[in-house]
Amino acid sequence: KPNARIAGDTYPYNNSIVLDENNDLYFLCLGSFGNINAFPSKVVRIPSGSTDFDNYELDLTALSGLSSARGLVYGGEGLACTVIMDPSLNTGVDWLTDYVYRWYSIDLQNQSVAPMDFPPTAGWKGHGADLDLNGQVLIPMFTENEIALYHYNLQTDFKSQLATMTAGGYIHFVKRIDL
Repeated sequence: KPNARIAGDTYPYNNSIVLDENNDLYFLCLGSFGNINAFPSKVVRIPSGSTDFDNYELDLTALSGLSSARGLVYGGEGLACTVIMDPSLNTGVDWLTDYVYRWYSIDLQNQSVAPMDFPPTAGWKGHGADLDLNGQVLIPMFTENEIALYHYNLQTDFKSQLATMTAGGYIHFVKRIDL
């Protein structure tokens, strides 16, 4: 698609392509990792029964006013979430360890985004999320004040902390395994 680049994401984000209840496929496009303004982060769609992208383009960069999105987790009823890099938080030290990402909920049907009630999380140390068996998002956080794992319900915006790490380290990403 024009102005949509890098469909899908790289390790550890295997949640960049989602299938909704209508069997429409949504792809997170990274653009240029926030480096080239002409290629913002977008969500694009292949509608059910088609093999081609349609004209659906949800420009996450423009709607959030931020930069590059990473990972896409679908929570049902047209709702998803992602983290988007906030360039104003980048200290220039290391975007992998700086607290530069903000969580956003996405309404795929109404093509809107909204910030989620979380502090900024670090680069590759706390934003590889997934769904649990009950359809709630499992969100790892690595912030200035905590290293934790949260549940988040996209339909109600309710969050609850599941665990904290107090002995150091971090939760890189979570992946549900259905047994």
